[in-house]
Amino acid sequence: MALISLPQIEDTNDTIANKKNIYLLIGSLALGLLFNLLFYEKPLGLSYPLYLLSLYSFVFWNLKKRPKLKFTFTGLLGISIVALSISYFFFSNPIFAVLNFLMIPTLFVAHTLLLTSNSRSKWFEAQFLLDLLYGMTARPLRHILKPFSLISTKIKSRANS
Repeated sequence: MALISLPQIEDTNDTIANKKNIYLLIGSLALGLLFNLLFYEKPLGLSYPLYLLSLYSFVFWNLKKRPKLKFTFTGLLGISIVALSISYFFFSNPIFAVLNFLMIPTLFVAHTLLLTSNSRSKWFEAQFLLDLLYGMTARPLRHILKPFSLISTKIKSRANS
């Protein structure tokens, strides 16, 4: 019986204060402000698909990939995520609202794992579920201090110059 292992930790040898990381920080802050604007004390309705489309725009900009109009599982997953988010605009069933609220982020993480090829396994293998759990829990916690170290590095470099 083969043991299932968690994915290897990515190498972080590159410098933290490069231009791409600065743009990622600015984009993340903009997405945070947009989230606050769209969701704070407001119904989900049109806000959810608008935020999801801006989040996908940011992901594709970061990947420097254009979405291909091919009939693959990854493309079908993206279409279904957008369709689930649009359902908030048309329907107000509380049961489906809760299910969609739980499933859309999970499917989004799975979709980004497939888009970025960060999973070592195919989507239909059991190992992919572990990669998905790792991508939803451990990976965000592992990178939680990066924005603060980026800001402190930039402040120190400006102070030295």
